Amino acid sequence: MKAFDSVERRILLEVMAKRGVDRKLIALARAMVSDEESMIIMNGEQQKPIKINRGVRQGGCSLPVCFNFIPNELAWKIEELGLGVQLEDGLKIGILLYADDIVLIAENPHMLRELVRATESWAEDYKIEINQEKSEIMTFGKSCEGINIRINGNLIKEVKAYKYLGYALGKRVKNTYHLDERVSKMRTAMCLTLGRLKSLKNLQMQKKLTILRACINSVGLYGLEVTGSTLGAERVLEQLEVIQRRWIRWLMSAPQGVANETLYMDSGIMSMEMQLAVRVLNYRLKLERELKRGTMLGKVYELNVKQELSSWAKMSAKWSRWWSLMSWGSDDKRKLGGSLWAGWCLMLGIRISLELKMKFVQQQGFLWLWMRVKVS
Repeated sequence: MKAFDSVERRILLEVMAKRGVDRKLIALARAMVSDEESMIIMNGEQQKPIKINRGVRQGGCSLPVCFNFIPNELAWKIEELGLGVQLEDGLKIGILLYADDIVLIAENPHMLRELVRATESWAEDYKIEINQEKSEIMTFGKSCEGINIRINGNLIKEVKAYKYLGYALGKRVKNTYHLDERVSKMRTAMCLTLGRLKSLKNLQMQKKLTILRACINSVGLYGLEVTGSTLGAERVLEQLEVIQRRWIRWLMSAPQGVANETLYMDSGIMSMEMQLAVRVLNYRLKLERELKRGTMLGKVYELNVKQELSSWAKMSAKWSRWWSLMSWGSDDKRKLGGSLWAGWCLMLGIRISLELKMKFVQQQGFLWLWMRVKVS
């Protein structure tokens, strides 16, 4: 990433000081980037050392975190301007940041232009160059006519789909772009991994199992914990199950006549549905931690839970009215009610917090502008 490699160190240290970082930590960061040299080995011979005066090390733990101070300045600026999409409880989101990827979120083209102007001003102040070739606009919800957004005089194209942090998004809120891509990616990963393992005949089965789960299943399940329990997700999950059973049969040399349940029991591997459930629970725990910390992600999660619980309360009221009209005996009611209640709880456990869906999307729509930044 060019932004990591080329960030102005003097500016970075100045921003850290402005934001109240302890002077000892700033001195430590300065020492870590001072007198850096790199050496190239060509044809087995070491070349002359090269002085490195810009950028931060990507392989370390501390310096990439320090780099975040630069894009965080843009987030502070957008918050001060009051730009972004209005959520419930006074929350407003106008920007998402991850490393050198920036997402600007607006309710209309006029607001998006204001966000772009703020970003251009920030880029000029901190010697950041916006990669216009990788910058694109996508609308959600209601379509907007005449979107004409320019960065440094160049028109930014509008797209119908975009991949952000490995998650494929479409113009429609409930899309299957990512789901369909997971099936294709997992199938490709299986073919490549099995092709490689077939040549490693002396490798222990347990090691093969570890490799297969890491190289195949992780590809298929990536990002599904935030997709939600839609019909599209259930359809894709069935296809992922088929792919997993295929490599399990290969690993155990099991014929086609062996039942699927037997495959899972003998191999000790959970079904894709159960693996996804574990990922969902871990994701839920992460969101709960964010909620306790009071972060923006935690606040959005809290809004989503309130919406889910509100819907659940309405369903419970309807269920109570229907249940009171039943003319069965109390024992029959209790038995049926117990099984139905377990089913509803399971549904609630799967549904709640699976999707960070925002209701305003369907009501008024909004715009996303993706940017890839690099230091000039």
